[in-house]
Amino acid sequence: MKERLLGSVSHRVLAHAPCATLMVNRRMRALRQVLLPLQGPDDVEAAAAFLATKPFREAVDVTILTVPPFTKPAWPAGASVSEAVKKDLLEGARLFVEDVASRLRALDYRAKAAAVLGAPATVILQEATKRKADLILMGARGRGGVTRFVLGSVSHAVLHRAPCSVLVFR
Repeated sequence: MKERLLGSVSHRVLAHAPCATLMVNRRMRALRQVLLPLQGPDDVEAAAAFLATKPFREAVDVTILTVPPFTKPAWPAGASVSEAVKKDLLEGARLFVEDVASRLRALDYRAKAAAVLGAPATVILQEATKRKADLILMGARGRGGVTRFVLGSVSHAVLHRAPCSVLVFR
């Protein structure tokens, strides 16, 4: 709670830096596996522009991940979303990340796609662990003040619990 009220140095740097920000939370091994979580077209354009600058010296494998917006209905109590709806949602998300993967391949990246249902921060952290990511590369939405306090931030949650380093691009 103290961190939520007062902030942390890393979060302040992340929030105010005018450039991409790398947070190294432990000794980095070789940089081979990059997890790139994306939410929508704005994220794609920012990520593509950043990756077009060829920020990595060596070739990396990039897994593009999307977590489609999915919430369980609050009413009526105990209601659930049909498997058909979940399947359609995942198929649309899969097509989205496959398109991004093909764009990155055109930039000479080894890219693959993944779409998973769940809470975005939780899924990103689980996928980073599962895929043994050396780096999570993600955009920041730029929420601030009361909005960030009330709603939280996926990049903030990932930054503080990541199993690897995090590079946040603008």
